Amino acid sequence: METGIRLAAAAIMFGLLLPAGIGSPEPFGFEPAVACSFMSGKGLRERGGYRKSGSGHQCRTQRRNLIGGGEVNNTIRYVAFGDAQSVTRLELELQVNSRTAVQRAHRALAEHAALLTRSALHTGLPGEIESAILSAVDGQWTVAGRPVTLQRRARPGTVYELSYRIE
Repeated sequence: METGIRLAAAAIMFGLLLPAGIGSPEPFGFEPAVACSFMSGKGLRERGGYRKSGSGHQCRTQRRNLIGGGEVNNTIRYVAFGDAQSVTRLELELQVNSRTAVQRAHRALAEHAALLTRSALHTGLPGEIESAILSAVDGQWTVAGRPVTLQRRARPGTVYELSYRIE
C-alpha cells in the first residue's frame, strides 16, 4: 500500500494525476453554439463560430466600443472556451483605454456580467461581485457551484483590462 501512495504522489508531482477538484473545469450543460450566443442581446455577436484555437476551441465576439469620453474608447468583448464538444469557461474582457469614462465602462461590464451570469448559471449577479466590478477590485467567488473571478491586469497600450470569468 505504501508503494501505491508513493506512486500516486509521484504522479501528482509530475502532473499525471490531479486530486479531485483540480484540473480541467467541468463543462457547462449547454451546447457551444448556445454559449456563443449568450451576449448577443447586448450587441456582442460571435464571429466565425466555435472553432479550434491553440489546444482548445473558442468563439469570440469583436470588441465593441463603449462610450469613451476622449479620443479613444473603452471596449468590451466576450469569449467562450472549451473543447470540441463543450464549453468550460466564459469570459468578458473590458479594456479601459480612456480614463475619462471609467465608471461608465465598469457599469457596462457589470450589466454584461449580470446577463452572462443569468444566462450561464440561472441566477443573478451577487451584489459583492457587482461592487467589485464597479471598483475594479480583484476577487474570487463561487456562484451556483462555479468559480467566478474578476481580475484587473495591466496591458500594453491600454490603461488596464478587467476580466470577468466563470469556470
